[in-house]
Amino acid sequence: MQIIGRHLREQKARNKNTAVSLLDCALRGVSVLSSSSVSELAGVGLHGLVISSGDIRRVQQGAFSTVASSLFALGLPNNQLSVVPTEALTRLWNLDRLDLSNNKIHTLDSNSFKGVKNLTYLDLSDNQLTDILEGAFVPLVKLSVLRLRGNLLKVATLVTLKRPL
Repeated sequence: MQIIGRHLREQKARNKNTAVSLLDCALRGVSVLSSSSVSELAGVGLHGLVISSGDIRRVQQGAFSTVASSLFALGLPNNQLSVVPTEALTRLWNLDRLDLSNNKIHTLDSNSFKGVKNLTYLDLSDNQLTDILEGAFVPLVKLSVLRLRGNLLKVATLVTLKRPL
């Protein structure tokens, strides 16, 4: 990440109007995503970030703080996350798209998405979801696309997805 960050900052220095639309990377041997993991991308103007290593089990609070103001799309697919990394997402106010597909997430509660109120697209496909507690999607007032295929949900659980009138 350090080499990529340095290269992208150099490119931005050459052309002030440059922004990176999407950085898609695989981090091998990383099980915890911390603020130092992403800090090298500060100042790049990153709009989208996808990290799919297959090994990430936890995302620490503040992991995306250095790119929070410019980040509109975040993908953490194909990892080992067992819960939504709520605290890491809290300050991503501009986030419009979130992809947590193909992880091991099993439960969503009313705090799962408390910090990402501007999401319009959420992909939770191919997890191990069995429980969606009441109010899990209440903070997501702008949500228009929700992908849940490939989970272990029952019809009774899906009733909790009903939007209030």
